[in-house]
Amino acid sequence: MGLEQFEGIVVPLVRLARSGFQTSRVGFGTSRLHYLKTSSLRQRLLAEAADLGIRHFDTAPCYGDGLAERELGYFLRSQRERLIIATKWGIPASRVIEFLGPFATAGRVGRVAMRRFGVSKRPLPRLTVALLRQSFDQSRRRLGIDCIDILFVHEPNLERIDRPNEIADELENMRSRGLIANYGLAGAMRGIRPVVYGTPNIALILQTSEYDWDNGSDLIPDITFSALARAPQSVFSTGPSTASALEALRSALQRRPNGVVLVSTTNRAHLRDLVQVASEIDR
Repeated sequence: MGLEQFEGIVVPLVRLARSGFQTSRVGFGTSRLHYLKTSSLRQRLLAEAADLGIRHFDTAPCYGDGLAERELGYFLRSQRERLIIATKWGIPASRVIEFLGPFATAGRVGRVAMRRFGVSKRPLPRLTVALLRQSFDQSRRRLGIDCIDILFVHEPNLERIDRPNEIADELENMRSRGLIANYGLAGAMRGIRPVVYGTPNIALILQTSEYDWDNGSDLIPDITFSALARAPQSVFSTGPSTASALEALRSALQRRPNGVVLVSTTNRAHLRDLVQVASEIDR
């Protein structure tokens, strides 16, 4: 395990068991980035995370309906060499909301309100090689990079994947061509588990909820999310208290010493506190 020093805070690095890939012990999740009202605020938050020594940045097309990937892309223009970028495919951005531009926030609020009143979510698409290629090209354009460090299948399960072996072959083909460095599965463990058991070569890296696996399982994730708050995020939700978030992160880091824990916040002071916890755990 390596260490990286930023302003007195030592940020641990970890080498993931399945892939041998090295990244930061704490990763920054961009699922809440669109809650900030301006691009300037988003860029300041991303800069704070990088200045604190976080190397691992996790995003997806559906986070802010393309906004998170685009904002991360702007930031990467001056930071690409020292950062690890993970994105996903399988849950697309809403094209309607993405093209609303300055009115996108109102569109997202309206979508959440409709779901609260019983309007059902749109069904998730089938996971096909064609969708993989299309989503990858869109993400690479938003991010403005040639190679994605980790490309995850987002919320996989056997009902969504028509031909898992073809997906695995295409991911390996993309890796051999230098388009991606690693690939894996990200989502609920109940969906991930049967996919991995049936097609082991589809995942070099596994990412799931901190509360969706147990230490006795034979399938232990490399990266976890939702360690700080179990409830789904939305524009109407409030985050946990600072004290409970710090304790939750401390517990997650101790529970799996050789893994990455994703944190997601819009508060730069809160982010600094979280990174401080990580630096103390791994000393």
